[in-house]
Amino acid sequence: TLQLAKAATAIGVHALFVECHPNPKEAWSDGATQVGFEMFEEIIASAAKIRSV
Repeated sequence: TLQLAKAATAIGVHALFVECHPNPKEAWSDGATQVGFEMFEEIIASAAKIRSV
């Protein structure tokens, strides 16, 4: 997920759709496609860094 978000940001996408949950394994639905809050923060920080270049 992180690598895909970085690649998408690098080629100029204008949005990322990311589902997050404090504990994806316990999410009522779509747990397999969600990321935890720590990963979400890493995705956003990486995207912001790439976008600033």
